Amino acid sequence: MKNKPVILTILISIAVVILAGLFASTHPDGLQKVSSDLSLPDKAASTPGVFVNYTVSIIHHPAFSRILAGIIGLLIIVFIFRSIARVKHIGEKLKKLLKLR
Repeated sequence: MKNKPVILTILISIAVVILAGLFASTHPDGLQKVSSDLSLPDKAASTPGVFVNYTVSIIHHPAFSRILAGIIGLLIIVFIFRSIARVKHIGEKLKKLLKLR
């Protein structure tokens, strides 16, 4: 199977996301901490979004919500990189084809 290393890498990455989601801290990250220390307005809290506070808003269980957000983010990154690789591969084939003519 040609894609076996890719599939294995994705499965290992999903396992890491699940473990990281289970042990993720509920404390604010560095940027949130600095903005709260400086009493800056929290615009992110009032901004609607899909992954607000690294969770999926339609799932109410905190751990599952963080894990699902991580898996979705991972799959988006894989899709972007695979798309870039495919476009690059097509571009190389076009260059070879145009050189032959």
